[in-house]
Amino acid sequence: MNESDASARNSERTQAAVLLVLANVCWGWSFPTMKWVVPEMQKVASGAGELAVTATFIGWRFGFAAALYLGLSLFKQRGHTRTEVVGGIATGLCFVTGLFLQITGLRYTLPSISGFLTSLVVVFIPIAQRLVQRKATSAGTWPAVALALVGLVVLAGTGDGDVAAHPPFPFCGEVFTILGSMAFTAQVLFLDHFGQKAKAERLSLIQFATVGVVGLGLGALLDGGVSLYHEDVLRALGSNWTFRWGMPSVVVICTVAAFHLMNLNQPKLPASTAGVIYCTEPVFATLFSIVLGAEVLRLNLLIGGGLILAAILWVNWPARRGRESAISAG
Repeated sequence: MNESDASARNSERTQAAVLLVLANVCWGWSFPTMKWVVPEMQKVASGAGELAVTATFIGWRFGFAAALYLGLSLFKQRGHTRTEVVGGIATGLCFVTGLFLQITGLRYTLPSISGFLTSLVVVFIPIAQRLVQRKATSAGTWPAVALALVGLVVLAGTGDGDVAAHPPFPFCGEVFTILGSMAFTAQVLFLDHFGQKAKAERLSLIQFATVGVVGLGLGALLDGGVSLYHEDVLRALGSNWTFRWGMPSVVVICTVAAFHLMNLNQPKLPASTAGVIYCTEPVFATLFSIVLGAEVLRLNLLIGGGLILAAILWVNWPARRGRESAISAG
């Protein structure tokens, strides 16, 4: 690779990294929004269980997203390849599995611990690449992983929140959350694999449809989920202000925009680098919560967020990346 090609490659990666950070900004908006929307659904459909409401919300969110995305990318939704279909299904199944494990675990552990354990994907990705894909992670990435991990520990250091009093078995919340993090790791690695040859628009549509179908199916099967489709419940949700602004914003910003940015730009970066960038999600979630009055600004946010930002700058520093490209080319 000559100097011009290396410069163009670095420029492409920098742009992809910035857009992937933007995807995390979009996901950050979902945390305070869902905190208000899902309870409103629970309140209106009092006969539905908590998991049924959550599953239905996910089904509606990704079902609407699939319909909107199809309309926006209609002319690119032709000639789906096997890679795009399999990749969309695989990433969709991993995501929805991780999401339900994370939600289940959150019932039995603190939100701060849940956020930290979910973000262990930054550690699991290079380990999985080494063990499963036999792919080495560049030595320069490990300091960024360590720095991001320290930042996450600082972010999780508040200890605020309530947990269920009687978990089915000791540390079950932590176990479910770690399993969810492993599922998210698989999602990232599947996208790294299939996204190299897939069109992002086609893979994204299949992904949205997969998550939507699973969410709707689980919502209907779980306790009282069908009550959400009663005419009086749907009418009440349609007139509920929180639902009316919350659901569209989650569909457009946190789903269509965020996952399009992810599926388009993550394959342009090493998976381990993407894992470091995904650590910004809890930072943006907390920032939005502060802006909306759900939380107050704390010192640990400034320190933890600063460490994660430093990790992203380190792993995407052009001079260091250029040296690694030269070494790999040599």
